[in-house]
This record gives sequence, structure tokens and C-alpha cells, in this order.
Amino acid sequence: MTVALLILIAVALIPCSVRLSAQGLSTNRVESTTNAPLVIAQRAPAGMPIRVLAGAGGSIRTLEIDGMGGTWMRGPLSIGHYTGAAPSELVRVASIPTTNGKGLVISLSGASTSSGLLISDIGLTGTENAGLVLSSVANGTGTGIRLGGGQGSMRPTLSTGIDITGGVGIRYNALISGSGTAIEIGGTQPPRRGMEIVAAGNEHVGIIAHANTEGTGIIGSSRSLAYPTVGPYLRVGVVGHSASNSTAATDTCTGLLGIGIRGGGAGSTTITMGVHGTADLRAGGSTGIGIGVLGRAIASEHSGTLTIGGLFRTTDRGLAIVADGDVYLGSADDVRPPGLNRTALALLSTHTTTHTFDLNVSGELSHRTARLLPAPDEDVIEVAGTVVQCTEYAARRIQGGLGARVTGLSPVNAGRIVLLCNVGQNEITLVHEELAVPNGQRLWLPDALNADIRPGACSWFWYDSSTQRWRRIQ
Repeated sequence: MTVALLILIAVALIPCSVRLSAQGLSTNRVESTTNAPLVIAQRAPAGMPIRVLAGAGGSIRTLEIDGMGGTWMRGPLSIGHYTGAAPSELVRVASIPTTNGKGLVISLSGASTSSGLLISDIGLTGTENAGLVLSSVANGTGTGIRLGGGQGSMRPTLSTGIDITGGVGIRYNALISGSGTAIEIGGTQPPRRGMEIVAAGNEHVGIIAHANTEGTGIIGSSRSLAYPTVGPYLRVGVVGHSASNSTAATDTCTGLLGIGIRGGGAGSTTITMGVHGTADLRAGGSTGIGIGVLGRAIASEHSGTLTIGGLFRTTDRGLAIVADGDVYLGSADDVRPPGLNRTALALLSTHTTTHTFDLNVSGELSHRTARLLPAPDEDVIEVAGTVVQCTEYAARRIQGGLGARVTGLSPVNAGRIVLLCNVGQNEITLVHEELAVPNGQRLWLPDALNADIRPGACSWFWYDSSTQRWRRIQ
């Protein structure tokens, strides 16, 4: 009986420790029958590895444990009951318990500057390959990555969920057109800020949102739950939506707010704009309308609320509106410019009313009709030898007894036009150059002669600043 056979019998039948020195052991099974671990020890002083060979004649090195305990494995490796790794897989983990099961657990306890999982040397990958691929058993099921959790849950919150440097941070493609949500932030416990982006540097951009002609680039919505979800709006770059059912008397809802502030030192040629709207109409042969900014205000019919489509405010030294082109304020359909009738743009009304305190026209002023702001019906001036006070009114009603006269008009305002209407029963005399009237309030009448306003008649006056006189218009 050979030495190898004696050793094999001793290992298989009785508790023992087998130690070989410069010998080989050839068998198909090594086992321990005692209630103790099976120990395989490499006790060579030089710290030689433990090596497990497979294949024909032991030609394939499948496992090796070096003298420091480092392990090398050829693979593929299967972890789990009845789990078989494919030839193209290095490691497959399966047969995880259905309740609170974990496939791989990496603890970073005490490792403040270490990484739990490092995937390095990522190069070009195809559509189905990447550094990390998460797939589902069916379309639209499961959660790929869940970071942190609410307070008191099994998943405490994190300081930073994802930290990305370089390349494309996140790319999302839906399963089919118009399905899925790329990023959804917040839920039962929404964050204070859904997204905060800091872009530092010249020409850096915080957000670029591209949408095709059937979609919307950005929708910003601050709304009460009483209102439906906004959009999408076709062919709209940015949508600002604000809706509230608040009962506060001083509540303010702002759909879209644009603020431009330029500080610092000198810079007399700088331009600061709150909102810049540009309409570029390039369609060949188009008869459409290009509108830079469209303001629309709507209120219920009986609400008694003032609606203002556009309100422009500036300081006393500024101009509320500066138009580099024609300004159209509205009129009847038959005199509208081409393309601005109601059939072309339903938002246009049939008429508008323009309110102004002072109107300075440097070019030609033409109109079909004129409507002056009269004083109230009961406000009739009784004249004798009187300077008529027009204040803010452009048309004044006057009356007087026999021999009543009008000697002047006030206040003085360059280029102003005033209409005097005789609503009494007697003629009223207009006096030319009454010396008792202050200079600038006097009347200048044709042919330097006094004139009369018959009962029921009216007379126009225009203040000529060059002669400082009110000229009668015949």
C-alpha cells in the first residue's frame, strides 16, 4: 500500500490532520467526518499560494489564494442556489430572498474618502451597454435607482444624491414618443427647491430646454390644486402659469416675471431690459402677423375689476413706450391695416379708447372724428367779462346774460385746443386782445375784431406758444 493511499484512508475514516511535505496527493474526494471545519492550510515559510486547478490534466488555473489572503478567480462566478452564470458573464447573483433580500451589500462605515463601487475605464458603449445598466422584467416597471429616503425611514437622507463631473450628466429617452417622465422631484414630502442650478462664467447657461414644434420648452407653474395641470402648449418656448384661489385681499399672481438689473460703475451705453420679445416672420409669401409681445387681460363680466392688457411704468425722466415703427391702437374693421381684421386675429376688439394727459405729435396727425372730454352737464360757466377756466377739460359749456363777454382762456398750455359751446339763450362776445387780461391768456381773433358765439353754437381755440395767444379756429 502506497503512502498516498494510507493518507487518504486516514483523512476519510478518522479525525486527523494531514500535512504533506514535498509530496503529491491524488484522489477524487477529501472530506472531514468530525464536527469541525475542514482546514486547508499552506504552511510553507515562503508564503506560497493555494492553487486550485481544473481542465484536462489540471491545465486551467481556476482559483488562487496568495500568501496574504488575496484571491484570484477565473470565473464565471455564480452566487445563489441553482444560479448559472453565462459564459459572457463574470459574476451572476440570483436566488435573493423575496423579503428584505440583498444581492450585494457594501459597507462604507468609517471610510469617509473611499468609494463603495468604482466602475473605471469606461469607453464607447452601444445602445444596450454602459458602465452601469439597470433593466426591468417589463417596460415601465420597477425603480432603477433610489437614493435616500424620508426622515425616520429605513433609508436616511443623503447630503448629495448624485455628483457628476464632465460629459453628459443625465440622458433620458422614453420608451415611446410622448411617454415617461425624465426627472420627477418631490412627492409626499416635496423639497424646498425642486432644482437649483448655478452656471458661473461668461456665456454659461443654467438650463437649455429643446422641444420640437409639437411641444413646449419650459412650463413654469405655480397653481392651486383647484386648477388643472398646465399644457403642453404647441410651439411655445416658455409658459409661465400662476393660479390661486386665495382669499387674501392683497394677493398677487404673476404668470411670468422678467427683471433686468445692471449695477456697478460707469456704463452709460448699457441696456437693461426686463422682457425682450422678438417675432421673426420669415415664411416666404406669408400674410401672417409677427407679434413681439402680446398682453391679454381677462376678467369676469360682472366682477367690476379693471383689466389692463399691458402696463408700462418708468420714472419721470423715462418713456413708458418707445415704438420704432407704426403704433396701431385699434379701430373699426373697415379701416384696419391689411391682415389686422378680426377674422385674422380674434384677439382684436372692434374699437379701443386711448386716454392721454398730454399728447405731443411731431409728425402728421390725422383722424376721422374727434371726441373731446367735456365737463359734466351741470358744470356750466356763467360768463360776464370772464377768463374761462378749462382745467383738464377740452370742452366747456358757457352761458350768460345780455352783453356777456369772454376775455380769455386759462390755463396756458402750448398747442392745446379748447372748444367753447354756448348753451345759453343769449349771444356771447369774444373779446380780441383784452388789455385787462394777463398776457398769454388773451384771445387773438381774425381781423383783430371781436366776434360772437350764437346760442347753440361752438368755437374752437388753439394756443399759439410763439405769440402767446389763444387763436380762434374758424
